[in-house]
Amino acid sequence: MKTRYERNTRLRDAAAESGLTYEALARAVRQVAAENGEVLQTGRANISHWINGVRRPTGRVPQYLAEALSRRTGRTVATREIGLHCDDAPPDAVAQPHTDNPPSALPPALESMTLLVAAVIVHDTANDRVLLLQRGPNAKFAQGKWDLPVGKNDPGEPITDTAVRELHEETGLTVKSESLRVAHLIHGARGVEAPNGFFTVVFTTRDWTGQPENREPRKHAQVRWVDVDEIPEEFVDTTASALHHYLGNGPQVSLDGWH
Repeated sequence: MKTRYERNTRLRDAAAESGLTYEALARAVRQVAAENGEVLQTGRANISHWINGVRRPTGRVPQYLAEALSRRTGRTVATREIGLHCDDAPPDAVAQPHTDNPPSALPPALESMTLLVAAVIVHDTANDRVLLLQRGPNAKFAQGKWDLPVGKNDPGEPITDTAVRELHEETGLTVKSESLRVAHLIHGARGVEAPNGFFTVVFTTRDWTGQPENREPRKHAQVRWVDVDEIPEEFVDTTASALHHYLGNGPQVSLDGWH
């Protein structure tokens, strides 16, 4: 049977209220831990795992997490409020996935591992424009080129949550997963961080809250609205193709690098 994880929606909502990206929240947790004489290696993936129920924070980390959220929101956030308090289990208990018939462990298929990616076309139909970002000089690839808000899927994370998270982390906009629609699919034979290929699900949404801002200035030079008839030519090839296919009602699947 398929493994089922119970998502921690309380922690998800508290993180969203704080306005912190997963990376920033992880940094805040490390800071609180350091003040209490403990060195943690908490990263963005840990926050994603805790929210998606893949793992549970151990030891005193739930208290550090609650304190970090309290400082950010300006109110007291208790571990119970973020779904990390349990009356009948120690605080360092690790949540295990629920299975009806757990299969024997299998070795990971590393030789065929494909990187899963989500991108979002935020389409302001009232003004006929889309939200784009320009990759900065410190970006890992395609420096100076334009792109959609896009990012890698974290282990145990639904692809719709990846889209919601990456959009918020990069632009500050908030969308609900149910407002997302699949606009295009990209299957690449290889990528900068994907020697075994990548699969990008390009979503579109016309419903969001917030004002766009460049929340990752180390990676991006700017984030702004662009009229659909003025899409820059200096654009990442794969997402440019997806965007133009979406705007022109073209094919919904693109292949990149395949012979």
